[in-house]
Amino acid sequence: LTAPDTGQICTVTRRRYRPTAELRTVLTIDDQTCRFPGCRRRATACELDHTVDWAHGGSTTPDNLAHLCPKHHHLKHSTGWRVQPDPTGNRTLHWTSPGGTTYTTTPTGRTPTTPPAPPPAAPPPPRPPVDIFSTPSSAPPSGPDYDPPPF
Repeated sequence: LTAPDTGQICTVTRRRYRPTAELRTVLTIDDQTCRFPGCRRRATACELDHTVDWAHGGSTTPDNLAHLCPKHHHLKHSTGWRVQPDPTGNRTLHWTSPGGTTYTTTPTGRTPTTPPAPPPAAPPPPRPPVDIFSTPSSAPPSGPDYDPPPF
């Protein structure tokens, strides 16, 4: 299901409108739900949609396919909602509502990437050793303001 050297999802060329069963399976696992903002309908109950319509040159490739439930599939094609794929090809979708508000959705089946942990802090410099059993090398304090201990 993936290219052995890159790990990328295998694609289907422009010559084919319908995705293969293998590609459908990979996308179902990757999407898990409808890709419309806020919709949680399972991908298995959704339709695969070409983000850039096949009729307008869209290809049957993972970066141009996303699961939409029938309601949101119809909404995409019949209302003022617009969707643009992310130019990086990472299957992120940028939705724009009729009122101009934008939403971004990503496949929910992906394991979130965790930023690398920061390097450990440098240990504090070592403290000089203190010998509590030796006698001081200097004479005890003295002078008019010196008050010796009471013992």
